[in-house]
Amino acid sequence: MPKLTVPERTYGKAIGSLINLYKKEPWFIEELRGIRGVYEPEVINWLDSSVPQWRILRSELKKKRDQANDAGTLSDEGAELLKQFSHSIRRFYGGWNVSGILLDYEKELRNLANRWKLKTNWSGLTLIISHINDIIGINPERAEPSIEIPVEVIEPMLDKPPLPPLKYEVTSYELMYGDQGEIIREFTKRLSDYAKSLKSSGWKELPSATERHAFWWFEHYVHGKLYPEIAGECSPVVDAEGIKRAVSDFRKLLGIKIK
Repeated sequence: MPKLTVPERTYGKAIGSLINLYKKEPWFIEELRGIRGVYEPEVINWLDSSVPQWRILRSELKKKRDQANDAGTLSDEGAELLKQFSHSIRRFYGGWNVSGILLDYEKELRNLANRWKLKTNWSGLTLIISHINDIIGINPERAEPSIEIPVEVIEPMLDKPPLPPLKYEVTSYELMYGDQGEIIREFTKRLSDYAKSLKSSGWKELPSATERHAFWWFEHYVHGKLYPEIAGECSPVVDAEGIKRAVSDFRKLLGIKIK
């Protein structure tokens, strides 16, 4: 069964995929680091006021990365701090407490993004949040092992779910006397009905090719490659027109201006 999600998560995954590509581009990173160096004290001031125990959170995250044989779960304290951090980031991204020097920082980052073909109204704030994540150590693409973030931590970033949780109970006697295959089939049916109800409320299947489409957009607009050239580098081979349509849809999803 494919993963279901809200439109905001699809949008967020697309942004994250694109930002990760930019952060692997040497010349972009060189410019980004220069700007970050000027404004990092102000970012730390924001952390001190919004998430006073952020240094403890950073230590907890580092501990999980260092314990290679660990399952990657956070302690209760770390999970609670990460939850507080999620609330603060949501407020920050909504622009509720961005002012003063951070506004100047946002403008400089947006100008940097514009020079690198990322002409959007969200680039500046997103790059500040990326900076905050780097300071704390929330870098899932580089974490070994990856840190398992509890659902309760993600929920503050999203709206209230449209349906109550799906619950399915099985008694000991049902397992003793009943048909386990029938129990599994009944649960599968209820799960399928629950997924259909979520789709009816506006949830959609999480796209599986988001990272690939971000890569194609990046190759075309940042590296200047033509669609047939990108298609020739794909394995298995992808039709150039299909890549062009995917890049166009990706650009529209994120509201990226091309002029």
